[in-house]
Amino acid sequence: MNELFFFEFKHLPPSLQLISNYYYDMASEVIDKLPDNEQRNLCLQRLLESKDCAVRSLVISDQQKQYTEKASIANDLIDFIKGFHNDYQDNLGICIKGTVFPSVNVDDDRGGGHNT
Repeated sequence: MNELFFFEFKHLPPSLQLISNYYYDMASEVIDKLPDNEQRNLCLQRLLESKDCAVRSLVISDQQKQYTEKASIANDLIDFIKGFHNDYQDNLGICIKGTVFPSVNVDDDRGGGHNT
């Protein structure tokens, strides 16, 4: 297997490629400049662990940012709905503290009215 296999980055989204490219370049330098022995392998292993942590950190950050953006959009939508609901209630003559219906003429001849 290619020693740089786990350092490849072109399959990642652009937002993660920059940091992964940095680790790829470092791993290439380690492979090119250090003798092939157990310590070099350990160096590559730790470098890979570091790269994985850096990439995961960015993924978590992106997810938190997206969550924050979605939460903000959801809050804006909730505020809009509350405003719409309040306007709707005001237009119908309904208040939040109790049910108050618009005045209705009970002597209306359209049926269902009570004649007194």
